[in-house]
Amino acid sequence: MPIQRSRGEQLIRLNKIEAGIGIVGGIITLLTAYAVVSVIPYRVSQLENEVKATNLRISAVEKDREKDHELLIRIDERLNQMQLTLKESIKQTKP
Repeated sequence: MPIQRSRGEQLIRLNKIEAGIGIVGGIITLLTAYAVVSVIPYRVSQLENEVKATNLRISAVEKDREKDHELLIRIDERLNQMQLTLKESIKQTKP
């Protein structure tokens, strides 16, 4: 046999359920606020540090490329000089 509840008891039970839902919603709101205030800035600072590290690596690679470029220019100049010397020596040895 089902338990018969009065209209007042049903309203009180409904109010308790609404209060529970409100409390759970408040807790979710507080956790969201905590995430916004503490976790997100922490992650943003981590990403900023990763960007700085990546920029440093890019700068190092660019410097290495510049050094390699200068070295290739010197090698090319030396090769041209050796070819010119070789041509002159061939002209001198021909009768």
